[in-house]
Amino acid sequence: MKGVEIEKAELEFNLKFLAVFLLLTVIVSGWLFWSYGKKRKVLAEMKKQREKYLAEYKTLKEAYNQVYNKLEKISYFISEAKKNDEATEEDYPIETLTKRELEVLSYISIGLLDKEIADKLDISVTTVRTHCRNIYKKLGINNRTEAAKIAGKYKV
Repeated sequence: MKGVEIEKAELEFNLKFLAVFLLLTVIVSGWLFWSYGKKRKVLAEMKKQREKYLAEYKTLKEAYNQVYNKLEKISYFISEAKKNDEATEEDYPIETLTKRELEVLSYISIGLLDKEIADKLDISVTTVRTHCRNIYKKLGINNRTEAAKIAGKYKV
C-alpha cells in the first residue's frame, strides 16, 4: 500500500513540475517573440530614416555632414542662450552632448547601425554603444528611435 502512495506522490510531483516547466517555457517564448518583434520594428524605423535621408541627399556622408552641422549649430546657439540666461540644460538637453556624442547622434539619425557608426568613426562597437547610452541618459530617452526623433525635433 505504501508503495502505491509513494508512486502517486511522485506522479503528482512530476505533474506539478511539468506544469511549472511548461508555464515557464510559454512565458519565455512569449518574451522572445515580443522582443524580436520590437527589434524588427526598430530596424524598420531605422531603414525608413536612412531611405528618407538618401532620398534627400546623394550619399550618407552628405546626409551626415548636413545633420552634424545642424546639430553643432543648434548646440552653439543653445550654449549662447545659456550664457545670456535665456535657457537652461533642462530646456535643451542636446547642448550637454559632447562632440563625439553629436557625431554618433548624427549617424543614428540617418539610420546607421552601431557597426556602421564604429566603422565611420574608427572606434569599436562597444565605444559606440557607450556613446549611445550616454546620449540616451542625457536626453532622457530609451532607444535610438527616440534619439532620431529628438534630432528631428531640432529640424535635423
